[in-house]
Amino acid sequence: MTDVQLGTMLTVEIVADRMGISERTVFRWIKTGRLKAFRMGRVLRIPEAELIDFIDERTGF
Repeated sequence: MTDVQLGTMLTVEIVADRMGISERTVFRWIKTGRLKAFRMGRVLRIPEAELIDFIDERTGF
């Protein structure tokens, strides 16, 4: 069995704050599949590594 490390998990609120956008936009990105998120109970969590990848893809780095 392989160990999977999720790293730091962020809330929609934290992602929105870091990106300077609304929470509604973050929810839209998740719904359309542009940003990966996981449901933990009733709460969505975004792995910080996924957010970094998302930003890198859009900035061309």
